[in-house]
Amino acid sequence: MGYYEKRIQSGPYLEVYRYHALRSPGKQTPRGPAERDTTEYQEELNSVAAWKKLLRLVLCNFSREAGDLFVTVTHRERITEADALREERNLIARLKRLRKRLGLSELKYIAVTEEQGRWHTHLILNGGLTLKQLVKVWGDRGRVAVSTLEDQNNYRELARYLTTDHKECRQKTDEHGDPAIKTPRRKYQRRWHASRNLARPVEKVKPAPKPRLGEPKPPKGYRLLPDWRFGVDVLGYYYVDYACMAEKWEPKPPKGGKRNAKKSKGSHPRADRKRGTTAALPVGADDGGSAPGTRPALPHPKRGEAERQNRGQNEGRGAEKGRA
Repeated sequence: MGYYEKRIQSGPYLEVYRYHALRSPGKQTPRGPAERDTTEYQEELNSVAAWKKLLRLVLCNFSREAGDLFVTVTHRERITEADALREERNLIARLKRLRKRLGLSELKYIAVTEEQGRWHTHLILNGGLTLKQLVKVWGDRGRVAVSTLEDQNNYRELARYLTTDHKECRQKTDEHGDPAIKTPRRKYQRRWHASRNLARPVEKVKPAPKPRLGEPKPPKGYRLLPDWRFGVDVLGYYYVDYACMAEKWEPKPPKGGKRNAKKSKGSHPRADRKRGTTAALPVGADDGGSAPGTRPALPHPKRGEAERQNRGQNEGRGAEKGRA
């Protein structure tokens, strides 16, 4: 029980939440079965949580600077939801094969399939493919629209657009004469699909002091984004949440990367030793001590056996010379 601070790092984007909790982090109560329909207030909270979760995935894996793409493919014919989802899977499979054939990196994607007039699929893809290649992959199924990622409001507008349930449209009908209204999402329906090779945001929670009044101070090297909040929760405790963007961002190497890189520069002293041999074992001085600048000889069962055989042969030769 006390105040805690949660930090969520999504690439250069850092979210900070400071709040009061009645239970320690990590101790969760099992959730009971749903007994009532979701209220409008809870639906709004779920929508906010959904676009924030998608935003974190985008910021961790895609950027305009990297040349990543926002692609929309639209079906010309009237099809069912099952057909649209099957076409989405087939399209992703063809894109994977194309990138592999061209020698490009593994496909990373986030896909949203929805019906607004006609069924269509929005895709966020890692760069490397051209409009001509994407049109050829989609074939004569319908229209293809391609653009680079727009980082408007740090991709927040894109995340909201892809996850919202009710999209406003200036035109009442689409180009085919169908109502330009997005079909409401079914209950428990997934809002998007994503590849498994996407990097995930890093979340850390630790005890923290009580929030102070006034504008929050971001960590060093970050700039505060304008939509920060300070308030009081239903129990009367202060809370503050804000987001900030790194001034300069360089992705950190994977855990253990530096250590593995050091090992790869020089071979281990025992790397070329075959099982059962003593070729690469360090050898001490002839008098049994360690030579200057070297390690003492290491015990080894094969070495001991070889030394006993050599000692026996030398003793036999000495006895023959004595008899002679």
